[in-house]
Amino acid sequence: RGYGWSGGEPSLATFLCDAEHFALKLPEVFLSAGLPWPYSGGVILCGRSLGAQVATHLATVFPTLFRALVLESAVATSATGDRLGKASERAAALQCWGNELEKASLEVLSPLSAELWTLSALEKIRAYEGRFLVIHGMTDEVPYDGSESLHAAARTRNKELVLLEDVSQDLGSSD
Repeated sequence: RGYGWSGGEPSLATFLCDAEHFALKLPEVFLSAGLPWPYSGGVILCGRSLGAQVATHLATVFPTLFRALVLESAVATSATGDRLGKASERAAALQCWGNELEKASLEVLSPLSAELWTLSALEKIRAYEGRFLVIHGMTDEVPYDGSESLHAAARTRNKELVLLEDVSQDLGSSD
């Protein structure tokens, strides 16, 4: 909603919800186009810029639906709302203190956890176990450290980060 040819107002909450509905319809879309389901080559999920949030969300919500995840010029956010991958210190602290926080049963954090998870590609990518490719132009207006952070946060063993010099968000020359 609110993007491309669709009407309505854009919001991350509806963006993710709409994407989930589409993912559930994917078998029907393939079959109606005369394509086999499951598709023999597998489906590769791609997300560009803000769409990287959606692609990461779908890859973790539907882990068996997609063969691989490709992110281009990814905008990264964390559960604290940090943008563009500026959350490495926070992630390290959570890694160190997460168990203690959980044991303490901090009631104030419990109601927030679902909402924070919804907005957090950096936290979600840790759960993704499939093939993962991140591509980012180093002269992009979206800083490439967000893509670096997503790549670093991914626990999958089959991952690759490709940083392209003199390339902008449209994967064209910066000149």
